[in-house]
Amino acid sequence: MRRYAVPGVVTVVCVALLALLIYGVTQQGEGDKLATALGKGEKPVAIDATLPRLGATGTNSLADYRGKVVVLNFFASWCAPCADEAPLIERTQRLLRKSGATFLGVSWNDTEQDSSAFLRQHGLIYPAIRDVTGSYAKAYGVKGMPESFVIDKRGRIVALSRGVMDERFVKSQIEPLLSAPQ
Repeated sequence: MRRYAVPGVVTVVCVALLALLIYGVTQQGEGDKLATALGKGEKPVAIDATLPRLGATGTNSLADYRGKVVVLNFFASWCAPCADEAPLIERTQRLLRKSGATFLGVSWNDTEQDSSAFLRQHGLIYPAIRDVTGSYAKAYGVKGMPESFVIDKRGRIVALSRGVMDERFVKSQIEPLLSAPQ
């Protein structure tokens, strides 16, 4: 009886591992696909959506910034790493504005009042929109915050930062785009 139990257990474990591998491959999220594409040197087209402005009437979208470098930054007021990143974003936004570029904040999984207060508290002057349903974050494969997507003048994603952006990322991934031709 024991002689048959060990191979049976090994077979069950192998089948379970194979099923887990297949599930992982088929469930690859959009964010994983973007990271893989960027790793291969591809520049996927940025996903656009028209969303309500944060703290203002009307709507805004990436299309409003066509021909400009945009850093799409997903954030929330309750996100401690977002607060850690805020001073760098504020400094970088001043540099971007001089070049006709901008951050475009996307408040996700947060209230309008709290997100607006977060921007004021940290002196963030970039335009911001609200992802009320979470569908925009899902389209980008956002899994946590902060996450930032660097979009070139042609509307293509050229870099992404998962977690707190640092000075090195700004210098290597954002600043070179500011002087790049259309």
